[in-house]
Amino acid sequence: MNTQILNINECSSYRNCTLAYGHFSSIHPGHIRYLKYAKTQGKILIVAIRGDFKNKFKFNQKERAEGLSLLGLVDGIILMKEEEFNLKDLIGLIQPSLLILGKEYENNATVEVSEAIKTQKLEGRLIKYHAGDVQYANTELLSTTGKDLKEKRKNQFRLACAKHKIHLESLIQSIKRWEASKIIVIGDTIVDQYAACEALGMSAEAPVVVLKELEKRNFIGGAAIVASHIRSLGAQCNFISLVGEDEVASIVRQELSRQDINYTLLEDSSRPTTFKKRY
Repeated sequence: MNTQILNINECSSYRNCTLAYGHFSSIHPGHIRYLKYAKTQGKILIVAIRGDFKNKFKFNQKERAEGLSLLGLVDGIILMKEEEFNLKDLIGLIQPSLLILGKEYENNATVEVSEAIKTQKLEGRLIKYHAGDVQYANTELLSTTGKDLKEKRKNQFRLACAKHKIHLESLIQSIKRWEASKIIVIGDTIVDQYAACEALGMSAEAPVVVLKELEKRNFIGGAAIVASHIRSLGAQCNFISLVGEDEVASIVRQELSRQDINYTLLEDSSRPTTFKKRY
């Protein structure tokens, strides 16, 4: 399939299509499942890719569009320019018979996406959500600034408090008691490595995407991340776990020490420290 890159003036000829939306800064199996599902919902699948305006993606919009086009699942790609037109404007122009969004937008949509959803509903057209877009947060961890990521987490926290009717006063009193808490965490230690990649194309031997690794970062996981959360909330934490006699175990020790977590790591020379890598 030849995927066309469309500008805003060419969009009106694709009315009544299926419209998908996202940033697609890295292509992973969740994206492929999402797009395959979207493709089954109509004859023409158009994908609107978020622009670079005010966004801090690892790859620019043209690079993201090229990676998406190589999958051969999409009929057309619209390069969004949010400073000129947003998703609501696009829906008004092409009037898609179906707007399909990732599951993450169902209960936590941005203002722009919320307005687009409202427009689609007012016109009596369909909206569906699909959970194929599994969020591993790899791009977010590698390319988003700490300040932006912290603000996003704050907003998610406020929404969760409102949803579950958690009030500030009672929450503050609970937090004050955490410092006196002493907790032991016993469990498996995992080191998660996140690698940001560039999609080079489809493999000739198998239906998989060929990737070029660009950057990687390590994070403690498993029971170790539980200990990390406990300590970050202010409680004292003692962590007991099993690791191998290897370099990965050194990463664990350095990170636990940095976070002021008391630990006892038992070394087992017959096995490596559990290590996972996500592309």
